[in-house]
Amino acid sequence: MNNLTKNLLMLNCVFGPNNRLIEEIDDYIDLSEIENPKHLLDGLMDSGIIDEKKTAGLSKFIDQERFDFFKTYIETENIGVCTVYDNTYPERLRSIDDKPYVLYYKGSLEPLE
Repeated sequence: MNNLTKNLLMLNCVFGPNNRLIEEIDDYIDLSEIENPKHLLDGLMDSGIIDEKKTAGLSKFIDQERFDFFKTYIETENIGVCTVYDNTYPERLRSIDDKPYVLYYKGSLEPLE
């Protein structure tokens, strides 16, 4: 899993499907360049994009290493993950103003096309 996907999944887990917030973060920070989640947290704290409650939630998620648990869960349950930057992301969804940055699915994405 590349840095971009990992960071988008982490933000989606912590902030929920808050696509506008994730878009604002994605515009401010190059998520593909951040390998260490603590650096993402530091960048977000400096940006002023997220409030203290969201900062605390992300910090807790990172400190408790919940991403590894989440990643294991989706792999064990055969849950597919697709981000807006993946070639497999459905074209019909790309045209939506508030498009989901992350899709979780079982089976095939083909019916969405």
